[in-house]
Amino acid sequence: MTGVTGPTGPTGPTGATGATGTNGTNGTDGATGATGPTGATGAGVTGPTGATGTAGATGATGVTGPTGPNGNYYVKTALISTTGAASVSCTTGDTAISGGYTLGGGMLFTESQDHPVGGSASTGPTGWSFLFANGNGSSTATIYVVCFHSS
Repeated sequence: MTGVTGPTGPTGPTGATGATGTNGTNGTDGATGATGPTGATGAGVTGPTGATGTAGATGATGVTGPTGPNGNYYVKTALISTTGAASVSCTTGDTAISGGYTLGGGMLFTESQDHPVGGSASTGPTGWSFLFANGNGSSTATIYVVCFHSS
């Protein structure tokens, strides 16, 4: 038969330090870090401009454009000497593409309007209109319209 277990005894003194162990193996490298911010611009002096390069070779000839419409252009004129509206028209069936005027010597005309007239959105204008104020009763102006005649 075995007797009753007695109480636990006091803790013994600390033992001597053990020998140093061998180094462990290195761990794997970590991921690459993010790119840092751009540094400040340096304080150096700008270098001189380089020499001009040689001219490049001539480029190839471009494609020929489409043939324009058959037809011809002509100018119709009218002489005016009064204050008010005046117009000049193309021959019936032709289209006005521009207009203008020239003043005679000593002119005191003041032009206040100059625009195409007649025709429609599908046919284009058929003449050119002007509105003048004549400050000199003996002065004249030549008004004109440039017309396109399609053949």
